[in-house]
Amino acid sequence: SRPLTVRIPTTTMQTSGPFCPRKPSLADILANTAPPPWTLTAFMAYLSQNHCLETLEFTMDASRYRKHYMKMVSRGGPTTPSADDVTYVRMLWQRLLDAYIAPNGPREVNLPSDVRDSILAQADAQMPPHPSTLDPAVHKVYELMEESVLVPFINSLHPQPDSAYNTSDENLHHHQQQQYHHHHHQYSSSADPASAYATPGTSVPPLSASPAHRASAPASSTSASPAS
Repeated sequence: SRPLTVRIPTTTMQTSGPFCPRKPSLADILANTAPPPWTLTAFMAYLSQNHCLETLEFTMDASRYRKHYMKMVSRGGPTTPSADDVTYVRMLWQRLLDAYIAPNGPREVNLPSDVRDSILAQADAQMPPHPSTLDPAVHKVYELMEESVLVPFINSLHPQPDSAYNTSDENLHHHQQQQYHHHHHQYSSSADPASAYATPGTSVPPLSASPAHRASAPASSTSASPAS
């Protein structure tokens, strides 16, 4: 049987620190509630690039099978569902087996042989099997994504600047203090605009000096001396 691991190249990125968001869980990503850039769309794109998108597709199709099975039961009861519902749900079951469970299927997922065999044993069941039949396979696939895919996916992406700030009161207060001292220093160093235009080695009277004070300022050392 196929190995139960997926080898994906890893790229180490800075994903922790005071200004980085919490690393999302697999459940956060699959529910599409993780902060950017770790969205469900990005996760699916990453799985596709690494040729293991079938792992996620299997869990989604298993959920779809469960939903339609429960709908079938609610309409006609567990023992007397309508013929149309049985036919449809039976078709969904066969598609799951053919695509993901059967050996050499087009989207075969990595499963232990005992899990695979227990599902294939119900391939010819007259009634669609209960969705819990797929639970061991779904759990194995979740474990595979958690252990072999999740961390490389998280580390492959930089957090976006807008989502990278720690919004706790303590960190925001510290950040505001840093901004205040930075701007105060800039203002203090440029309080006398005239100093920006001073020639090195010369003195420029402050703007607040009175006219008389400006008039008494010493002449420039570069003034021409009287001819002898």
